Amino acid sequence: MAKKKLPENHGKLVTKKELAEIKKLVKSGNNSTKVAKQIGRTLGSLRKIAFDNQISLRVKKAK
Repeated sequence: MAKKKLPENHGKLVTKKELAEIKKLVKSGNNSTKVAKQIGRTLGSLRKIAFDNQISLRVKKAK
C-alpha cells in the first residue's frame, strides 16, 4: 500500500498573521470549511488551532 502524501504545510507552526486572518474570517461570517480553504489548512487542523487559541468557529446568525 502506498503512503499518503503529507500536505505541504504539515507540521508548520501557526503564525500570528494566520491567527488574525482566522479571527477576521470567522467574524465576517464564514463557516469553518471556507476558512480552512482560505488559509490553506485542513478542517481538522483549523479546529485544533481554534481550540488551542480559544477562537470560536461558530457562525453567529444575523438578526
